[in-house]
Amino acid sequence: MNLLNTAGYDNPNTSSEFTQQEFKILKLARELMSNQEIANKLGISLETVKTHRKNIMKKVGISGKKAMTRFLMSQILATSH
Repeated sequence: MNLLNTAGYDNPNTSSEFTQQEFKILKLARELMSNQEIANKLGISLETVKTHRKNIMKKVGISGKKAMTRFLMSQILATSH
C-alpha cells in the first residue's frame, strides 16, 4: 500500500497519521535524499531529521535502516504504477 497516496496522505493537512514535517521528510526520503540533504533542504538539523524518521518508523511499525529502505522502495514502486 502506498501510504503517501492513499487516505489523504497526498495532503498533509488531511493526514492524521503523519505530522506535516514528517510528511515532508517522507516525501524527500522517497526521492532517495540522504538525511543530511533533507536537513539542508528543510533548514533543520540532522538530528531533527533522524528524530522524525524514527517517529515515522514507529508509526508504520518498522525498525532499522533496512526496513526503512524497504518501506521507501515500496512507496516508490507503488507510485510508479
